[in-house]
Amino acid sequence: MRIIQITDLHLGRSGVKPYDIDVRHNFQQILTATKAAQPDLLLISGDLCLEVGEREIYEYIKEQLEATALPYALLAGNHDDGDLLMDVFGLERGPDGKHLYYSIDQAPLPVYCLDTARYEISQSQLEWLSARLRTRARQPIVVFVHHPPVLMGVPFMDRQYPLRNHAELSAVLHAHDAPCYVFCGHYHVDKSLHQGNLQVFVTPSCFFQIDWREENFAVAHRRIAYRDILLRKEGVVQGLVWV
Repeated sequence: MRIIQITDLHLGRSGVKPYDIDVRHNFQQILTATKAAQPDLLLISGDLCLEVGEREIYEYIKEQLEATALPYALLAGNHDDGDLLMDVFGLERGPDGKHLYYSIDQAPLPVYCLDTARYEISQSQLEWLSARLRTRARQPIVVFVHHPPVLMGVPFMDRQYPLRNHAELSAVLHAHDAPCYVFCGHYHVDKSLHQGNLQVFVTPSCFFQIDWREENFAVAHRRIAYRDILLRKEGVVQGLVWV
């Protein structure tokens, strides 16, 4: 199964160009590239909206996604309104009836999608994930989530905007007895980390990228990218494609 992940669209209303960046043009560029690649699934891992979730923006995104005719899946980020996102896209809530989390059952590996829109992962999701991992002993698994489950060596983001209870999520993943491939966004960088059984990949934003070496916020460049992910029973092959 081939999944293309894009993240951190940060779309505003029509005509809005934050940092003088035409984010709607960026979105169209990435959709054109994604459609040409013809993945089995396009997954957007959160922060669809610029600052806060707005119905008008979600409706625009839905219209553009459906025009590609590609199957797609969504996650909520901290700049989204999870309830509004689920309402506009007709998405089901997770088992706790509150958050947007689910599994992708048609994949050759177990795939779990989590909700960290409130800067933390809920206890109900941690329990749900733990229960599922117990049924997947010695089997590689894949997780999509907006926030990285560990600090990533990006001083500004690690200090200011990490997942508040990242240690709880990473503990659940570290307890699994096989590789865990985690694909996320939020940090606006291309970064990866190998820690025990965890392999974490941060995908760049469709807005701008920050300089991961700087202690304070600094824009590094404005190129955008998607992550091309191939799931096989024996593991995962992935690569970054700049657009």
